[in-house]
Amino acid sequence: MFFHPRQERGPQRRRRESEAIAVCRKCPVITECRAHAEWVPEHYGIWGGLTEDERHRSLRAGASVSTSHVGFAVDERAAPVL
Repeated sequence: MFFHPRQERGPQRRRRESEAIAVCRKCPVITECRAHAEWVPEHYGIWGGLTEDERHRSLRAGASVSTSHVGFAVDERAAPVL
């Protein structure tokens, strides 16, 4: 659910991503997960309620994705707890 199969595109991918993000929204460690994905950075899959594309766009722009549609914030100064 959190990582796409090869060649997955279009509506199938968006549906799987939406389902994964719905799970993330209920997860008690969403902020830590998102911080980890920013710190490492994780290039593939859904991490902390963000898609690969959302993280890639933010990284290219040099911005943090710590606040997003999930509604949580991560302290950008803190190293993630691993």
